Amino acid sequence: MKRSLTWCCWLALGAAQFAVAAVDRIEVKSRAPFHDFKAGPYIRISGTFVGSLDPSEPIPHLAQAARRADGRIEYSSEFEILAPERPSAGNRVMLFDVENRGHPITNGLYNTPVDPARSKPDAGNGYLEDNGYTVVSIHWEDGHGIRLPTYPGAGGKPAPLLAVGFAAIRDFAAFLRFETADKAGTPNPLAGTIRWAIASGSSQTARVLKSFLYAGFNRAGNRTVFDGLHPHIGQSGTMPYIPPEGAGAETVALTITGDSSVYPFTYAEILAPLKARGETPPKIVATNVEGDYYRRRLSLVRTGSSGITDVAIPETVRLWDFTGASHGIISGANAAICDMPRANLDWHPLTRAALAALTRWVVANEPPPPTKLISLTTSPAVPYLLPPPTADYPKAQLLVPRRDRDGIAEAGIRLPAVTVPLQTFGGWNAPIENNCGDMSVFAYPFARTRFERMMKNDPRPSLEERYEGPADYVVRFEAAAAALRKEGYLLEADAAALVEGARKTSTIVPERTQVK
Repeated sequence: MKRSLTWCCWLALGAAQFAVAAVDRIEVKSRAPFHDFKAGPYIRISGTFVGSLDPSEPIPHLAQAARRADGRIEYSSEFEILAPERPSAGNRVMLFDVENRGHPITNGLYNTPVDPARSKPDAGNGYLEDNGYTVVSIHWEDGHGIRLPTYPGAGGKPAPLLAVGFAAIRDFAAFLRFETADKAGTPNPLAGTIRWAIASGSSQTARVLKSFLYAGFNRAGNRTVFDGLHPHIGQSGTMPYIPPEGAGAETVALTITGDSSVYPFTYAEILAPLKARGETPPKIVATNVEGDYYRRRLSLVRTGSSGITDVAIPETVRLWDFTGASHGIISGANAAICDMPRANLDWHPLTRAALAALTRWVVANEPPPPTKLISLTTSPAVPYLLPPPTADYPKAQLLVPRRDRDGIAEAGIRLPAVTVPLQTFGGWNAPIENNCGDMSVFAYPFARTRFERMMKNDPRPSLEERYEGPADYVVRFEAAAAALRKEGYLLEADAAALVEGARKTSTIVPERTQVK
């Protein structure tokens, strides 16, 4: 795609310009016990902060915003920190939680069982805190707790400067990591305790991280803000608050809501401006789910806006596809409205492994497990495929997972429940109008016996035909878990928990000799 000289120069100049951002004031309003963990007691620190920007910072329309007496442009927001009460008990890694619509996501992403839509952190299984992470979140999105500067929009109506949300993430993370006090002398509550920083985003905020990085916000002066990024289920989209040249206004607007995509698509494209600016790229482990190939154009992350061939993945990036997984894990009434049973495959063991691998990569430069992707194939135009953004990218083509004889996508990272299945995971669900068709795949159990399979005219082998009995099923499941553990895609504790769950589930498998 062609981009104008103005846009390219803007990106190239961004790192130098961004040195002028600052956190002016921080106010800690509460400090309270959170929970006790293996790393010791944690505290919850909450408060507000005020940041300011130089009008020359390359954010669209920033120079049109109201200025303070000192000529700077102000914004303010709220923050929350979960930190070890004894800093020496932590791992010195700040995990920056890029909230999704005002809701923290990291405890729900790593500390299962936790509802990821909850608005307040939940201890869950305590994985993050047991391992000593300091978790930080701020409000960055318009309408969700941040006060953004405005500029004269259409008809002179005040319009929020959405890209200042990127600056707020950058400024507060850099302040906590590098500064001892704010401009007024108020101490940084984490001063001296943070050595490394990782940012995590899920769905909408995984898209935010891609735009954040592309537009140059991972630099504060001459310092890198985040050493690592974990964008989860970021689909093919970005968050184009700073729109790329050549993309239509309608496509940009739809991309912001998640309903379309604009350049950049691949991680090579996302990282290209960093090289031009002389930035060190962060280490990235991006995790995705099978369901996003259907309605969220995930294949464009691999092919870009033309052709059907995967482009080269940068050496600082790993892509992990979760085979048989849906965008979210939904149960109860919300799942009941689906045409087919929703595949609520619990992918949280894989996100924990991703964070653990990324942390070792950042802290010890230990390479993570390699990229592992679902095999793809071309697909005819069908209702379940959201069309590619052909108005702006006429050569864009979409690919979908290629399926084996059981209807399960080939390759990718297969959890033991998918490698040693009791049902088919995967395939597009319906209806399109809700999250069934939009972001989920289906689960369709195998017949229990050969006779039942024949009566249903089901071509998939029954459980009786697959396994000699419950013990055989558990042995195979345990071997699949051990293989993932050895490869680094599964943590030891999660492998053990999955095997224990398989022992309980195995009762559904008939003993072959007992079935007539």
